[in-house]
Amino acid sequence: VLSPARLAGAAGPGWLAVGDGAVRFRVELEGAGCAVPPDASPLHRVTAAAICRLSLEARQGAPIETVIPHYLRQPDAVIARQPPAP
Repeated sequence: VLSPARLAGAAGPGWLAVGDGAVRFRVELEGAGCAVPPDASPLHRVTAAAICRLSLEARQGAPIETVIPHYLRQPDAVIARQPPAP
């Protein structure tokens, strides 16, 4: 997981940035030379199937048995059970 600044530094001309993160960090990404479609573009509707297709085409995926999820936050069910913050 990279911060927007580190991602922008690793990216550059010829890159296409899509998704809600690309919309949110448009200034940083475009500043690094990335193309970001207009906010309402259907290109921002990134699906899990599209991510899997990219990996398949790149032939750089890992064997399925070695893939481990990396959760960045607790599930909604766990959050809902917690008492509200004061």
